[in-house]
Amino acid sequence: MNKIGKEFGVSSSRIAQLCEQMQVPRPPLGHWNKMEYGKADPRPELPKPSEGAKLIWDNENDEERKLKINHKRLKNCSRKLLRNFDQTVSIPKKAHSKQNRYRIHPLLIQAKENFINSRQIEEEGYLKPYKQLLVDITTSRACLDRSLAFASVLFRAFEEAGHNVFIASKDSGFRRPDIDERESHGTRSFNRYGKWSPQRPTVVDVQGIVLGISIVETSEDTLLHYIDGSYLREAAFRKLKLPKFMLERSWTTSKDLPTGRLRLVIYETYAGVSWQKMWQETTNSKLDTIIPSIVEQIEKSIITLTQEREKADREAEARRREWEERWEKSRREDDRRTVEKSIVDSDIDLQKIIESWARVQQIEQFFKQLEQKASSLPKDQENRVRECVKLAREVLGTQDPLDYFLSWKTPEEMYKPKY
Repeated sequence: MNKIGKEFGVSSSRIAQLCEQMQVPRPPLGHWNKMEYGKADPRPELPKPSEGAKLIWDNENDEERKLKINHKRLKNCSRKLLRNFDQTVSIPKKAHSKQNRYRIHPLLIQAKENFINSRQIEEEGYLKPYKQLLVDITTSRACLDRSLAFASVLFRAFEEAGHNVFIASKDSGFRRPDIDERESHGTRSFNRYGKWSPQRPTVVDVQGIVLGISIVETSEDTLLHYIDGSYLREAAFRKLKLPKFMLERSWTTSKDLPTGRLRLVIYETYAGVSWQKMWQETTNSKLDTIIPSIVEQIEKSIITLTQEREKADREAEARRREWEERWEKSRREDDRRTVEKSIVDSDIDLQKIIESWARVQQIEQFFKQLEQKASSLPKDQENRVRECVKLAREVLGTQDPLDYFLSWKTPEEMYKPKY
């Protein structure tokens, strides 16, 4: 696609879009790497186009520019959404009129009620909704409306550019890394325990590359004063002008508390690639003003991510082959040791058989001498001796040397080599 894109003067991502629109099969990730080792799937036949499929592409009248985001419209939409975001009532699912087209994204319908239905939290703490199948937003109650509004504008912006936003399916296998919401790491290590996280990642499909989206309200290390059963921030504490005896009963501590500033994290969901981009709000810079730039940056990252995935596939294939070689070597070594052991065991068994036969021969000589001696005894005593010798032979078993030898197993009978 890179080569074809250069030939026609467009990006490889545009070629990918055209392949989807014209229903032309594309090689999957890792195809060229597998082809080097002769493991690539055969090229499929070009299917017949379905009704509505694009059949002709005119480079001069390319519709790609129609998919680009109208920056001015998005900024106006963002301002309107932030100004008019409904504080109490969710938009009905069938409300898709032109008036509320950009008001709220379908994934966020009833999200506010679900986030408010939260577990017990500390004052000014992060919400921990009971429902986990929600969009990936980590926020406090005070910043909830603004977080949902920003998410709605962001999701709409991606979809205006032709990139679908959705919550991953149950069996998608997409990974979601731990998201650190702290603005400054400080001396305390990041602790994921007790924090809410969605059941499945929220993702955007950008030209076949599925990326995760996480919106978090950042936290900062805040000095708190304990006064009469509650913790107060520094500014609120100074306004109290407490008497001396109450000051003596107070103490200070520090906690990571939400700041009201948002951070957007877009990350690679492919397990073999570690990649993410972050956009952080400041006091003077809001994320909703740079949404068009965010979408554009992500689109430009697709070529790099495709190369990273192919590199990860090659490395995974190399690790797999190395593992198979080690496993094969181990199996051959085990086979060699077992063959050697079977030779030793067979030799030991043969020696035991020979020794057993020699002992039987000695006993047989003993029995023959008894029978010779018994012939000189009276008839009744002779019969008794002969009867006892017969019983002794039955107890000892076979006296045939061929039976002893046939019970022996050769090394190949004990173990058949695999190699």
